[in-house]
Amino acid sequence: MNKDLQNSIQSSKIFTRFKKIPDKAYHDFYYFYQFYLPQISTLGYDEYIEIKFNYIKALFHLDKYHQFYQYSDELISEVLNHQTFEAKFRSIYEQVLFYKAEAFYNENKRQAAQAIYVDLMRLNADNKIYKRKLFYLLFQNEQIRNRKNVAIVVLFILLSLFCTGISIFVVQPFFAQWVSLIELSRNILFACGILGFIIIQGIQFKSSLTTINSLAVKQQTPDQQL
Repeated sequence: MNKDLQNSIQSSKIFTRFKKIPDKAYHDFYYFYQFYLPQISTLGYDEYIEIKFNYIKALFHLDKYHQFYQYSDELISEVLNHQTFEAKFRSIYEQVLFYKAEAFYNENKRQAAQAIYVDLMRLNADNKIYKRKLFYLLFQNEQIRNRKNVAIVVLFILLSLFCTGISIFVVQPFFAQWVSLIELSRNILFACGILGFIIIQGIQFKSSLTTINSLAVKQQTPDQQL
């Protein structure tokens, strides 16, 4: 038996073993890839990418983010630089980007996660998961930018509560003639606080939604993003 045939049989056995691993057996995927790495490197492109993708998923689910970033970047480069970019590999490319965005979010790197979700939306604007994740990140960023306005809203509400306390413990027992004025002031402050909160939330919602809709106008292919 010649050497090429032996290698072919060995590669076939490696891939068969890989296919027997249960979908969510992430520790098994992790150790399988590390143990059989020399043989995996000699597999055909399709089999090699499939095994490496499952290894990357295992790294993500096992919280091994340092290795995850390294191998996910490698796989993205390999897929994009290959001579063909079939639907199967486009799907793998998207999923790796998705896992990378989730890893960044889990490590509280929200700007990095948002940037990747923007890319994913440009690739597939109809994906509801991408929309929801990106909208949530955009909305959070809007809330951070509007902290001063929210503080003013909270101040109005606290002042209305202060007026209520003053009315009960001071004005009503000793200055009954001022009760109506204090209650009117309290109601105005409270109404301003609630109205301000609604307006701020509405502005943040509209801003985030506008960004989402603008990304849906034109989708790009992965090579257009480079």
